[in-house]
Amino acid sequence: MYKEKFFDKISTSNISERVSGSKDIDGIYSIVDDYVDLGKTIIDKSKGLLEDKKKAFDIINGLDDNMHRIVLIERYFNSEPWKSIDIHISSK
Repeated sequence: MYKEKFFDKISTSNISERVSGSKDIDGIYSIVDDYVDLGKTIIDKSKGLLEDKKKAFDIINGLDDNMHRIVLIERYFNSEPWKSIDIHISSK
């Protein structure tokens, strides 16, 4: 009974007005598709960057000099400013 009342209220003129009143649905779908593709691209690039970061970290950890490791990790992995690194290594 509820469905019948609901469908009685919708006239075909209302539906056609809504469809003709919607602007460039294909354009909206295109934007959504581009957005999804961009999300996939970002994820793929992020994976590559994480792999590169791990390689760099492995190389730095392979250094013999502990002070070099500290400086490089603090600066390039922890984004510490040089002033902070200077204070950190001066206290050792």
